[in-house]
Amino acid sequence: MGGRLGSTTTAAGLMLLAHAPAAVQEEALARTVPRHTPFTLTVSGRLRAVLAQARTCGYAVSDRQLSTDTLSVAAPVTTDDGEVTAAVSAVVRHGSTSVGALADLVRSCGRAAGPPGALRLDPRRLDDVSGITADSFTTAAHVAVYTAISTLPQPDPAEHAKNTKWLDRVLATSREQARGLTATYLHTLVQVCPWPHHAPAYARMVEAEHARRRLLTAAERLVHTVHDASLPLPVQTVLAEADALAAVVDDIANRFPPRSGVLPRT
Repeated sequence: MGGRLGSTTTAAGLMLLAHAPAAVQEEALARTVPRHTPFTLTVSGRLRAVLAQARTCGYAVSDRQLSTDTLSVAAPVTTDDGEVTAAVSAVVRHGSTSVGALADLVRSCGRAAGPPGALRLDPRRLDDVSGITADSFTTAAHVAVYTAISTLPQPDPAEHAKNTKWLDRVLATSREQARGLTATYLHTLVQVCPWPHHAPAYARMVEAEHARRRLLTAAERLVHTVHDASLPLPVQTVLAEADALAAVVDDIANRFPPRSGVLPRT
């Protein structure tokens, strides 16, 4: 998570720089970049292309820039308005996995890890979050943490600021569903979303990703039904699946009404 703003040798730094104001980008590009390895990008023209690619693809790559045996990929953490507020990254040994696999991982973390971390810092923000349930999250750990935060009695704010008793209860309760959950992982969630007042925006991101998965699942079921020659009542079954897909579309349309002057999101 993170990366010093202006750094051009880490994936997180590249991602943050790609979304920084133009003046900040120009200042960073004008600096002399230390050549840590033969793969370190030091030419401003190539760096501009890397930044543009990061904005287009939604992730940034640092391939052996800091050391010849590491690969890192970073994705942005954004508000509901699209403002990039942080970056989440993964670092692995070069050659151990693909860029695509890491990109999928960090983009999922950027989309889904926010609300549990923000709410863990300030559980009172739960009252500001709407549109999501535990099932909205993609991993067992996030489901467990959100369930614990949602069901445990909220702590006294003054007491919560002085000790970790409530957080310890969150961890213990979460482990009932995700036994491998650790305090370190919860700390990572907080790092990904360190601003409690952003919890509603992150929740909206999780809701949007959940809606995408619902739509994809309903569409895949319809396609599978259309091609299933073994169905005893193919027409009725296909129409039923089409109605189910339409219901999902209608629900998503109600949850995400169009905003004036904003293009539809894909």
